[in-house]
Amino acid sequence: MQAESYGDEMNISRFGKWAVAIAAGIGSIIGAAKSLHDVAEHLNGWHVLLTLSLLVLVVLGIDRAVEYVNHRFSTLNAAIETGLTKARESAGAFHGTAMQMLELAEKRLNDRIETLEDSINALLPSPASKTAHDEIQLPTVRPKIVPVRWGKTLDETGLIVRNDSEPAFSISIDGPVAIGEGTLDFRNTIYPGLTQSQGELLIEARIRLGNGTLTGGGALRDLMVQAKLDAVPLLIRYHDFEDREYSTNCEVVKEFLDDGLVVRLRRKENSHSTLSRPA
Repeated sequence: MQAESYGDEMNISRFGKWAVAIAAGIGSIIGAAKSLHDVAEHLNGWHVLLTLSLLVLVVLGIDRAVEYVNHRFSTLNAAIETGLTKARESAGAFHGTAMQMLELAEKRLNDRIETLEDSINALLPSPASKTAHDEIQLPTVRPKIVPVRWGKTLDETGLIVRNDSEPAFSISIDGPVAIGEGTLDFRNTIYPGLTQSQGELLIEARIRLGNGTLTGGGALRDLMVQAKLDAVPLLIRYHDFEDREYSTNCEVVKEFLDDGLVVRLRRKENSHSTLSRPA
């Protein structure tokens, strides 16, 4: 006889059930026989047979009750298992649907962002068109301040420039410029003007050393050597008669000729223009 237990349910084979019932019936009969032994002298054969029949019916009733209870528990467990299975399937389907909706929303958002970026890029001018536009804005007739050399006039040293075109006004050089522990600046911040016929103009330089000592532009090369710099960039600003501003980019380069310093125009990458209007 084999029996398996699942929670409150006990599943017993049909043979086992009958064996249990028969054993219970035999036990009941033996017990009844002992009880009837004392009163046997008062009972006839029919009484004994009736009593035994009733006992057998009671045993069979108990067996049916056990079978009914087992069936009810089996049905209940099957219903619970079915409900859990459906719940798992529904949860899995909901999770899959939610993930698909999130992926679709992310894709649509990325598409909108790309469309917006394309629209913005379409409104912005390309670098080539911007350069052409800036060149068109420069007047054909305009002042052109160009650096000549780093030199001295009388007792002063600085950047010497000339004007190769129309008169220039409010000439200045951006500063101060840091060079190691010192700084390079220019004494007269703004020069009133320079025409082509006036020739060269010295923009006087002043250098402040790291210890606070103020000296002339002649100390520039020594300061560059101490700072281990090969070049110092400078930006010259000036205006035309209509007060439009222009700028010239140049640099002072450390060399062994011309007192150890030469001046060069700085040319932008992919461009041959050295004069430009500031943005």
